[in-house]
Amino acid sequence: MIDQIQLQHLSPGEFWAFFILIAALTAVCLYFYIQKYRHARAIEDTPTSRVRSAAQGFTELEGRALYPNDTALISPLSQTPCAWFRFTVSKLESSGKSSHWKVIRSGTSPVPLVLADPTGTCLIHTGRASVDTHLTRTWRGHSPMPQGKVDFLPGLLMGANYKYYEELILENTPLYALGHFRTIRADDNFQLEKTVAEVIIEWKKNYADLVERFDRNADGKLDEKEWQLVRLAATLEAEKLQKNLQSQPQVHVMEKPADGSPFIVSTREQLSLIERSKMQSFLWLAGFIAAGAFCTYLLQLRFS
Repeated sequence: MIDQIQLQHLSPGEFWAFFILIAALTAVCLYFYIQKYRHARAIEDTPTSRVRSAAQGFTELEGRALYPNDTALISPLSQTPCAWFRFTVSKLESSGKSSHWKVIRSGTSPVPLVLADPTGTCLIHTGRASVDTHLTRTWRGHSPMPQGKVDFLPGLLMGANYKYYEELILENTPLYALGHFRTIRADDNFQLEKTVAEVIIEWKKNYADLVERFDRNADGKLDEKEWQLVRLAATLEAEKLQKNLQSQPQVHVMEKPADGSPFIVSTREQLSLIERSKMQSFLWLAGFIAAGAFCTYLLQLRFS
């Protein structure tokens, strides 16, 4: 720990570099305090909805995890069947007398996490979510990827210079999700007039057949009234296509809110999540106060 005498003997450049470091730490603590506090308030204040009746927008869901498309994902490290995974592989690197872990590989599930409740399912795009699962594993080995049987017991193997970290969500695990909910319908981007024009363009590719179908006066060409019949028939065809699209199942998805609101996915109960977020916000607040006080002390020491 740097004492007062050491601080007084720092050069101006060293002092301000040290001050900027502490000030940056203060800002980081403030940022995470606000983030965790917002998480706790959002979980407390947002009512839980059912998938089928959830309002479009910021929504809270509870259910259980399912395999995507009824097919288990296989975690790359432990080869565990799961509904979601995330992992990192780190290598111990040495430089002189010091050493550190460097991440050499990482990854997460390539498909959305599926949350199901009694009314339906929702696809959760976890890429930008704060995912918290109780099933985490850390162990060590001698190769860039685990070899043979995975042993999750103490991984302090002699010479084991690779560290593996894995997070899993298994099938039927209770699941909590808070984020931007929206329903995608097959006809969301359907434009009737555009589709009518596309139908007519397609029919025109076989113009002889088009004339045969709609040439009412048998003069070998289509006049204005006959073209009106063509457009009417194309409209009916487009409306039929729209009805087919409307009959297809809706897809519910959850993703990161555009306004910066929390996006949380967790296997913990709501009460546990609230208490955890509040405790974390308190610790970050304590860090902010301590770092801020130290910044004030440094300025007083510098200019006293």
